[in-house]
Amino acid sequence: MSFDLQDTFPTLEHAPITEAIIDIQAQLGSDVSLPQLARFQDGIEERFKDRKERMSLQTRIEFQKDTAPKVVVPDFSPDGYLFSALEEHLIAQARLDGFTLSRLKPYHEGATFIKQAQELWERYVGIARPIKVRRLAVRNVNRIEVDLGSDLQRYVLTGPEISRALPQHMHGFFMRLVIPDPSGAAAIITETFGELDAAAGTIPLIFDIDAFREVELEPRSPDIWEIIGSLRALKNRLFFRSITTEALEAFR
Repeated sequence: MSFDLQDTFPTLEHAPITEAIIDIQAQLGSDVSLPQLARFQDGIEERFKDRKERMSLQTRIEFQKDTAPKVVVPDFSPDGYLFSALEEHLIAQARLDGFTLSRLKPYHEGATFIKQAQELWERYVGIARPIKVRRLAVRNVNRIEVDLGSDLQRYVLTGPEISRALPQHMHGFFMRLVIPDPSGAAAIITETFGELDAAAGTIPLIFDIDAFREVELEPRSPDIWEIIGSLRALKNRLFFRSITTEALEAFR
């Protein structure tokens, strides 16, 4: 399936997006330090007022002959900072492996979000001096309230199929699809239920679309933003072709 950049979709006044993300993974020089990344905030403190360390954790499993596998969990270590602009519902991450911008609910629209990411990426490049860009991603996390007892196909066109010999209602599931695109991009679609709200008679369907592409680009290459635009088109196509007409009407 190919995704046309000229595709247009309706504007949703009540879009179910809880978080929109643009992520740029990069290779930095070995001399880049956390205090250097902290300078991302310099000059924009009135906008991004809050700063927190971002902690990372990697575990590994060691296999040894005649012994049970051993899970090694090292201590948490900082790998960057989170900078929050609460009035704009934005969170920027400046990390030792790249940059991320998140827009929290309420979402506005994609073109504005890309411009904000481009502006802040330039700031990151000036401070962190990345060598290469390795991966680009555009991701939306959607939350769709599903009435208890309703058929999931009232809301989404792609979902788990239960044998007709079994009860058709469920309160939990997890589904993950990886969909390639001829352009070299791909998308991960994840669907799962959140926490049941018995009082409201609903359960949230978390519908997560992560469109990404592995690249080898210079940090200021215009191709970065062309590809991000194409990933946005891919993400939009997947969303609008996965949601039912009935569900879309509730988001207009």
